[in-house]
Amino acid sequence: MLFFKEKGQKINLYLPIEGKARELAPKIYLAFKAVKKNFRVHIGTQESINRVVESKTTFGGVYFFKGGLDLNAVIKIKKKCSHFVILDEEIGPGDENPKETMLYRIDKSIENKIDRYYVLGRKTYLIAKKIFIKLKKKNSFIRLAKN
Repeated sequence: MLFFKEKGQKINLYLPIEGKARELAPKIYLAFKAVKKNFRVHIGTQESINRVVESKTTFGGVYFFKGGLDLNAVIKIKKKCSHFVILDEEIGPGDENPKETMLYRIDKSIENKIDRYYVLGRKTYLIAKKIFIKLKKKNSFIRLAKN
């Protein structure tokens, strides 16, 4: 997470949760790891995290999401947060059609606004690199597992 280093301040990490059954455990784990690295973590519903971000008076922080936001929502986030990151817990080796899922969940209009795109598994990684050309040019892909 070194690329998130911000000038002499504790980094704010925003972790919205849309569906507790799928997202709560991974986000709690990420929050735990981030706190151990001295991040300030905000975790809650998507609505509550968006209210926190909208009310910020300073610029900075990392907003993690799973995809599915439109361009206007991402622009609002990018006005307040220095990094917009996609971590989609639902796309991975268990997804029968990851390409279709990616195309459905990540609108091409936000592709150039994404700072990092985390994927699970080699197959998913290779598919994402073919779909998201602008991300490939920015070297923004990170594969989280070898399978």
